[in-house]
Amino acid sequence: MTDYLDLIVQRHARQGILVDTNLLLLLVIGQFERELILSFKRTASYSLEDYDTLLMFVGFFDKLITTPNILTEISNFVGQLADPKKLRVFEFLRDEILLTTAENYLDSNTVAATSPFTALGLTYAAVAELAGGRGIAVLTDDLKLYRTLTSRDGIDAVNFNHLRNM
Repeated sequence: MTDYLDLIVQRHARQGILVDTNLLLLLVIGQFERELILSFKRTASYSLEDYDTLLMFVGFFDKLITTPNILTEISNFVGQLADPKKLRVFEFLRDEILLTTAENYLDSNTVAATSPFTALGLTYAAVAELAGGRGIAVLTDDLKLYRTLTSRDGIDAVNFNHLRNM
């Protein structure tokens, strides 16, 4: 890894890392059924190598951090799968993912009053506020979120596309 990535891992390994919506969905689908990554429309833009890279990187952290907003989006995306697979993924989400993530909450009115809200929307504005206010590192493949985070002092953010190129 690069010096920057090593530093983020050193700083945040015990606290954990917040994984954005698309990447957390990739993690959920990949852990449920690796080959489903390629056929599910919400993850089809990723490769199996991307999943392996994601799994390797998040493995450096003691826990994954998420928000209710991210989990709602994940649930909505999983709901687009056909039965009975959808039901099995929801069970997996409940039994495996929700038990192993640390959920952080910010009130929507508070988030909507922040400057990133109009540019990022509720989900990613909450991520930006958590990262800045609580010193949480973020892993994202969303360029707008990444730029917002890295433009603010004291926020550690990793662009997944940089990991892909290693």
